[in-house]
Amino acid sequence: MLLVKRLCTRETLRRFFCDRNGRVEVVSQRPSGQNLVLQEMGAGEWFGEIGILLGKPRTATVRAASGSEAEVMVIGKEDFHHLMSESSATQAGVWLVLFGASRFWSRP
Repeated sequence: MLLVKRLCTRETLRRFFCDRNGRVEVVSQRPSGQNLVLQEMGAGEWFGEIGILLGKPRTATVRAASGSEAEVMVIGKEDFHHLMSESSATQAGVWLVLFGASRFWSRP
């Protein structure tokens, strides 16, 4: 488990994360330098699938929500792909969320 303060941004992900407890914020930095909170997530929600599945740099920074600590489970890229290949339900769920998250990709 990993206790989240802030996960790096602007790199290709090699890990998938599942929030075990606490709250995290998905944040994007605007060109002005101002941070924009795109989404807040809680226990049972996950992130990191875009980098692993599409080989793209991170689209946002994930950090513990203000006044909170979050414990996340970390799954490496190879284990993530194995999980996806073993469970069609997991694969369908991840792709469904991925396409839903695409609305955030083009935000400045």
